[in-house]
Amino acid sequence: MTELPEVVRRAGGAGVSGDTVAIPASIAGFTAEFLTEAMQQRVPGIVVETAEQVDFIHGASSKLRMRLRTNRNDVPNSVIATDGFEAHSRLMRDMHANEVNAYRWVVPTLDVNTVDCFYSGLDENGDGLVILEDLTLRNVRFLRLMEPIGFELARNFLTEIARIHAR
Repeated sequence: MTELPEVVRRAGGAGVSGDTVAIPASIAGFTAEFLTEAMQQRVPGIVVETAEQVDFIHGASSKLRMRLRTNRNDVPNSVIATDGFEAHSRLMRDMHANEVNAYRWVVPTLDVNTVDCFYSGLDENGDGLVILEDLTLRNVRFLRLMEPIGFELARNFLTEIARIHAR
């Protein structure tokens, strides 16, 4: 079994130093230059040439959808940045840290079908940021709380969860 870093084992860990970026204080800071710096952590040599803010999804973990043009053909032209963009977000720092640490340390060790992650980190203030592929480009159907799912989807979901917990 893979030993997880100390930062994963503590709730709301402080993150990993040395390879994180200063997270912008507002969505206006999500520029091509910032995204280039952040995404080079996982995609060396990437240059984000243009970054256009497409929409903003409010919630516990707010989401900013951005359309990109890069120098790479293997990077999608749309990404989702999840961060504490809203006033209530400071109250949810531990949740954001857990998401960052999951994408940074746990998900890469799993053999599961998952979203591509282009950046995952906490800055010196404890603010977390995750930049993920935009799954709408793969025609993924997002579930809703009040919509029932069928047997096949429930079985597949539980099979994946069981595989994760069995390792």
